[in-house]
Amino acid sequence: MLKKIMMLTLSCLMIAGCDFGSGSKPRLVVVNVLDKELHTDCHIKGSVNVPFEQVQEYAIANWSKDTELVFYCANYKCTASGESARQLKALGYEKVYAYEAGTAEWKKLGYPVEGPCSKAYLNDYEKPAGMEEPTDIIVLSSQELKKKIDELL
Repeated sequence: MLKKIMMLTLSCLMIAGCDFGSGSKPRLVVVNVLDKELHTDCHIKGSVNVPFEQVQEYAIANWSKDTELVFYCANYKCTASGESARQLKALGYEKVYAYEAGTAEWKKLGYPVEGPCSKAYLNDYEKPAGMEEPTDIIVLSSQELKKKIDELL
């Protein structure tokens, strides 16, 4: 396991943005679309930070249309992850997903995070009653995202 973590860390240093996979082409990129301050405070281990306002430009410059991309933000109340997935889908990206539970639920479940994780939004991890799943994008659960990451480590 330690060897896998070291290899992932090396991959992150060698590629523009961390990827989960091997080789020069990322197989999975988990993207935090919050501003840099919130990303620095707490983010899914291995994810990259591309603020929402820069997602389209960054994607065009850095990712091929077949790169698997998972976007996430703070919690269920934040809509930037879903909107990022919609924008890239409209640009022709083939494998885009939203992780709507965000950093708050990821941390609550005890999954790997980086940073001091001190911001108040991290305590707001409950899905609002009556919240409907989007039908125009694929939304991953915490367990589905964790499985995708684990399969590539």
